[in-house]
Amino acid sequence: MPAGWIAYEYRIIPQFSSGSDVLVGYSLNSLNASENFSNASIYRPRFLDVKLPGISGPAGAVADP
Repeated sequence: MPAGWIAYEYRIIPQFSSGSDVLVGYSLNSLNASENFSNASIYRPRFLDVKLPGISGPAGAVADP
């Protein structure tokens, strides 16, 4: 993540998560207010595919929507 940017609004996306494999979506914003208006790429959605350690059991949705 570039310096001066903050990540917020992390969410697990249950439709694309199962068992210990989860998809996390998040948003970014710049601490420089003018950059938020001049750089539209800041607002594109970002996602991380995460494997959570120590979770076992049958595959299924992590959370019900």
